[in-house]
Amino acid sequence: MPLAAVIASAVLAAALIALSVVDLRSFRIPDSLNLAVAAGGIVATLTLSREAFAMHVSAALVAGLALAAMNLVYASFRRRQALGMGDMKLIGAGALWVGPSGVLSILLWSSLTGLLHFLAKRVMGAELSAGSRIAFGPHLALGIWLVWLFGPVML
Repeated sequence: MPLAAVIASAVLAAALIALSVVDLRSFRIPDSLNLAVAAGGIVATLTLSREAFAMHVSAALVAGLALAAMNLVYASFRRRQALGMGDMKLIGAGALWVGPSGVLSILLWSSLTGLLHFLAKRVMGAELSAGSRIAFGPHLALGIWLVWLFGPVML
């Protein structure tokens, strides 16, 4: 692995861990941490795969807008938000790292781990309902990390 990729991976890990800790404590992902992930993704893509830069930026915009649209549809039926703005920004920032081929894998990993988190809390006796909140940022962070390291899930 090139040194630039090792450094990029360390920066990504640090930012994802920081935003996960903050989100777990406050149910909020600060813009500064999302910006750090996004800026790192831009630098990493320009350094490691300059020719893919436009595709990664396009994936970031489409992913963020798709989650925002999904959130609007959900809110129109349930009268509450499904995701926070930080989550929508984080999927866009993650797309800057993994490009269009990795976005659906991020969503797959984060959804699976989020569901497992919810079920584990239930098994451990927590009172949960359809309205219960979980911090989704750590699950998105794990999905981004897994796809960055291992590539997209191939079905």
